[in-house]
Amino acid sequence: MKYALVSILHEAGEKGIWEYEMYELLREKYEKSSICSMREELVGFSNIGWLSVLAIREMDGHLLRKYRLQKRHHDFIRYQLQVEEILRELGITKQQILHYHESAATSAV
Repeated sequence: MKYALVSILHEAGEKGIWEYEMYELLREKYEKSSICSMREELVGFSNIGWLSVLAIREMDGHLLRKYRLQKRHHDFIRYQLQVEEILRELGITKQQILHYHESAATSAV
């Protein structure tokens, strides 16, 4: 789960990605019991300075966060994790990740 989250965040780039968007990308790939730890993993990465919280939104009494991987970690992540291979094994394409950027831009207009 950790590698999948970091790989998605890496490919999301400067605009970041909402945690519910990451959930959508991963929900068919992981058991619910694994996905339940997603928020804790993201908060943990944020606490150690790997992620920035770009926005916080409230929905139905729950806080949702938009995260971005800190730029200074991009090269290290690409080298250590083989991001493209992880995403390929999960069946997730960069186009799927960037689709959320396009959807957000369209809904903001």
